[in-house]
Amino acid sequence: LKYTVSISFVRAYQMTIVTQNMSLFHAHFSKTAQINFVKITQ
Repeated sequence: LKYTVSISFVRAYQMTIVTQNMSLFHAHFSKTAQINFVKITQ
């Protein structure tokens, strides 16, 4: 039981890291897109 709980905890932790990385990447991508858009506009 402890083994199963630890495995599911690790998987949940990995999923949290993945979603955090995706949101960080998304924020970076939006910043880059905004910067490019400003450069094109100016």
